[in-house]
Amino acid sequence: MNWEDRKKVYNSDYYDGELENHYREWWWTDLSVWFPRAMVVKEAFLPQKVLDCGCAKGSLVKFLRSYNIESHGFDLSEYAINATPFPEIKPFLFVLDCAENDIPFADNFFDVVCCFDILEHNDDDHLPLVINRIARVSKKHILIRQPFYNFPDNNIVEFNKAMRNKPLIERWSELRHWGAAKLKVETDNIEHPNTIEREYLISLVSGFKEVFLNPVYYDILMGSDLDKCVPVLPFYETIVLERI
Repeated sequence: MNWEDRKKVYNSDYYDGELENHYREWWWTDLSVWFPRAMVVKEAFLPQKVLDCGCAKGSLVKFLRSYNIESHGFDLSEYAINATPFPEIKPFLFVLDCAENDIPFADNFFDVVCCFDILEHNDDDHLPLVINRIARVSKKHILIRQPFYNFPDNNIVEFNKAMRNKPLIERWSELRHWGAAKLKVETDNIEHPNTIEREYLISLVSGFKEVFLNPVYYDILMGSDLDKCVPVLPFYETIVLERI
């Protein structure tokens, strides 16, 4: 599946269909996922301005603004932006494919730029440019959460190759331990994210160093019900980068 086809994945089926019910049931996900994440961003970084990359329907922006933090979010899915259940934050959400266009804010505009479960959806060829654009608008911190998958021998490269050589319907049915009949979606609407090696990801972010938060914050950021919504029950890792 090429990049243009993969972008088409993020439509009504992805966000509100049978497969991705964590977006359909936004009221539960907001309480269990996005409200705690907003609290961590507020308490750990004390920001005035925050950008959420890959914001989907804008839940993090909603809760951060409830804390009087100037927050904005973008997503490449026009459907997700238009389907936000929070009309009051619609002016602060915008459609953007960061692999094609730069983020329309000045250098160092945001105190924190958040990337929750989003970077792994980029093609390898696009990732350095996307990271550069994210880093450009961050004055202080970049907060990244990404899944890495539990598979034999932890061989990331071979795992990705093996998965990409399988028919799409088999990837999801095998990794989710679901039968193919339960997926109820067209195979072209299924996308398997990349796995990004931690050291490689950090190396792409020039001018930043890794720092560490209070351990309790990691527990909050890791804990969610999203294990039912990604292609395999993964481990998650949180990476916090600080401008040097």
